[in-house]
Amino acid sequence: MTRNLWGLAFAAIMFLAGMATQHLIWGPGPVQAAPYEPLVQRFTEEFQLEPARTRALRKLLSYYYEEEQAASDLYVSSLNTRLGQELDAVAAKYRAYIRDKVLPPDQRERFDRMLAEDSPDLPPR
Repeated sequence: MTRNLWGLAFAAIMFLAGMATQHLIWGPGPVQAAPYEPLVQRFTEEFQLEPARTRALRKLLSYYYEEEQAASDLYVSSLNTRLGQELDAVAAKYRAYIRDKVLPPDQRERFDRMLAEDSPDLPPR
């Protein structure tokens, strides 16, 4: 497992180095407009908002978008946590099936040691 973590860390470092190199060579990418900007424009035109009111609307929608993103991120994070827990439970169930139903009794201790050591997940997921 330690070997897998080192491999993952190396891949992450290489990915970040590639992104940094791309940024240095080609510069930053295009700046995206806020997702709520079309709504600001529509309200400004539709209701003939003064600049101060347009700024206030833009600020409020910015706060709304930030809160919405935070709630969404939290929800996705909790889903990923629940999914990981469910997948771990399924993997444990099938490890028990392999250990108790497939392997002969004299090989079960060896299987237990293999799982306890730095080995890939069995069954893989």
